[in-house]
Amino acid sequence: MPNYITIDCGTTNTRINLITDGVFKDKLKFNLGANNKESKAALSKTIKQGIKDILKANNLSQKDISKILACGM
Repeated sequence: MPNYITIDCGTTNTRINLITDGVFKDKLKFNLGANNKESKAALSKTIKQGIKDILKANNLSQKDISKILACGM
């Protein structure tokens, strides 16, 4: 049962999804994107925390994730 995380970072929003066996299992959305008024560090911190949160909510650890796929701005 492969688990993947996808990160879609657009200009205004960032989405983090958990996919298990090809099915979307969970998602998070943040109102922070590539064109944010804050620093790039804030975006990086948000993505890192989002990954931790989605793993915790689904009783998974980093070792349970096969791949992380990222796209966007």
